[in-house]
Amino acid sequence: MIADLVPLSSVPLLPPSNVKVSKKWVTIRRREWRRGWNDYSFELSRCDTPEKLLNWVLQLCRKTWFTTRDAIDLIHKVADHFGWKVEGRI
Repeated sequence: MIADLVPLSSVPLLPPSNVKVSKKWVTIRRREWRRGWNDYSFELSRCDTPEKLLNWVLQLCRKTWFTTRDAIDLIHKVADHFGWKVEGRI
């Protein structure tokens, strides 16, 4: 019945983010082909400036499991945590 349909606006267009930022840690949930899901974590203080964050993004981009979506989420979540302005929200 049409009344039972879920409105399109309530359906997420993207899957949940793999990136979590806490008070001390950045954690990226990753899927490895043979091992399944596990976490890659590093201290938030290691990316507490825009320059350090850029270095982390460039380093992580070399990993086969790190996706474009992960990079975007990492940049936005760390920037939000520190109150930095980032243009180009997705």
